[in-house]
Amino acid sequence: IPKTQRETVFDKFQQHCDTLTDKPPGSGLGLSICRLVVERMGGSIWCEESDLGGARLCFQLPATQLVNAESAETT
Repeated sequence: IPKTQRETVFDKFQQHCDTLTDKPPGSGLGLSICRLVVERMGGSIWCEESDLGGARLCFQLPATQLVNAESAETT
């Protein structure tokens, strides 16, 4: 993913390639759905430079504290 397109890669219907000669399969919704799911869970998703070259897609979700069902029933 070129650096200039990394901000728009999560937009709906985006397919970053030459769509006239190299049309990829799919509708371009996969990463926009990923962004929606991650953000609804309180996280963030981004695209950054990879150490191996190209791009790396990353996400981060907040940690949550698990509540013990037995202690929740007694309170």
